Amino acid sequence: MHNTWNELQMPQKLKSLDFSAKERSLAEGIVAGRLIEPASELSTWDWLKNNSSIGELTEESLDNIGLSSVYKIGDKLLRYKKEIETHLIEREKKLHPCRDTLYLFDLTNFYFEGQSLGNSLAKHGKSKEKRNDCPLVSLGLIVDSSGFPIASEVFLEI
Repeated sequence: MHNTWNELQMPQKLKSLDFSAKERSLAEGIVAGRLIEPASELSTWDWLKNNSSIGELTEESLDNIGLSSVYKIGDKLLRYKKEIETHLIEREKKLHPCRDTLYLFDLTNFYFEGQSLGNSLAKHGKSKEKRNDCPLVSLGLIVDSSGFPIASEVFLEI
C-alpha cells in the first residue's frame, strides 16, 4: 500500500493542496485502513492505533492520533475530492497508458437508521433494501474496465 501511495504521487499532490506532513501521513493511514479493512472512522482509528504499523512508513509517526483528527482529515480529503480524483486519473493514465477507455457506471443507495437531521442530502425514497422508512443517499461510481474508480458522486435522493 505504501509503495502504491508513493507511485501515485499522493504525498506530492497533498502537499500541493497545503496538507502538512502530519496530515499527509494521516491521510495515507486512513486511506490504507479503508482499503484494507473497510469500516467506520472509529474502526479505522482503532485499526491504525492497534492493528497497523503503517505509521512506521509514513512521513510522520501516527502515534497518539486522536479520533477527531481522523474525522478532520476525512473532511479535508473530501474538500479536495475533485482535485484528488483528477490527479489519480492522470497518474493512472501515465502508469498504464495502454488501458482501454471503457467506463462503467454504477448507482447504489445507502439508508440511515435515524432521522439524519444534520444531513441535507438524506431524503426518503425507494431503498434497494426495502427500507423506505429511512432517509437515503445515492452514490454514483464510474470505473474503468479493470474496476479502477474514475469518479464518484453522492446524489440527493428523490
